[in-house]
Amino acid sequence: ETTDTIGRAFDLTYDDYIEIRNFQFKTYMSAIHTETGSEYLHLENLYGIQFGKWDDLHNTFGIYLDGDYCTVKNCMMADAGDNDYRIQGDNNLFDNCQAYMFTEPNGYFFLVEGHYNTLQNCVARMYTPNPISGQGFGSRNGQYNNFINCEAHTMNYALYVRWPNTAYNTFTNCTVYAKSGLVMRDGAHHNTFDRCKVIGGNFGIAFYDSIEHGKNDPCAYDNTIQNCTFENVQYNVIRLHVAPGNYSSTVQNNKIINCTASGAEWVFKDAMPSSGNEVINCIFEDINTWLDPNNTGTAYPLNFSFDHCNFYDTPPWPVNPDTSNIIDLNPDFVDKANGDFHLNSTSPCINAGTSM
Repeated sequence: ETTDTIGRAFDLTYDDYIEIRNFQFKTYMSAIHTETGSEYLHLENLYGIQFGKWDDLHNTFGIYLDGDYCTVKNCMMADAGDNDYRIQGDNNLFDNCQAYMFTEPNGYFFLVEGHYNTLQNCVARMYTPNPISGQGFGSRNGQYNNFINCEAHTMNYALYVRWPNTAYNTFTNCTVYAKSGLVMRDGAHHNTFDRCKVIGGNFGIAFYDSIEHGKNDPCAYDNTIQNCTFENVQYNVIRLHVAPGNYSSTVQNNKIINCTASGAEWVFKDAMPSSGNEVINCIFEDINTWLDPNNTGTAYPLNFSFDHCNFYDTPPWPVNPDTSNIIDLNPDFVDKANGDFHLNSTSPCINAGTSM
């Protein structure tokens, strides 16, 4: 249904210590809007749907929060144009909030541009068939933000960090279902993904540099992916990706530690240059082929070192890999069929890694 809506249900710009609870909103440009200067707001049990003008979706929001030390709990926003939740302030808490999209287009479900914010127990879900958009949980120029126990469903970019000032953000115990995985792009650096799961989707980990923020070389550096699992990824476990018209920038000094990938077509897509990246204490199991031959750009030498890794039921190595202490043994998962990739006590991988 096409709507043409105007106005803000609550404009809290410059307002402090306001509590808003138990409201429902429909057909506004924004449910809650704070341009700047608001502190210590408490927003709880707010439900909104169908926001925005279809010719001006970039100015449409469910909750637009440019304030500090605010709490947002148990809220749900749906079909909020380009932004379900946009957080530009600092030191805010979002707890048990949901964002849904039933109609295209949509940009951001939970976009964090401030610092020291915490998003926990939140869900982002795209319901449209074959979605071409949707960015679940992530930061753009934000720093020291925490994403904890969040879920993203059917997103083009489920968990992401983007732009050069985006650093020191942490994603912990987050789960991705289908479409995409963990994305580092456009100069993002020193971010951490810890104990996250990617189930299905096109890729597990992706690096790239778009034209959106100019050329950033390296395009992603000093990021850490640790204790994560990648289950039944359709294409690449690790994707160094360049789309037509985008930049081919270096993926540099990233670390992948204590991770497990089970089920994929290819381990790598090597369409961008790489330097100084490390894969340590990882298990690759049931991967069909090593390198993706379907590059949209030039294939580059793969500059990833592999230390204390297990490659079981995975194809032969490419020429002259940088490796040490590699094994090829059944990792003996507890219950692979049901997504439990813990190791049985009899696993040959126990005590086979290196201390970090």
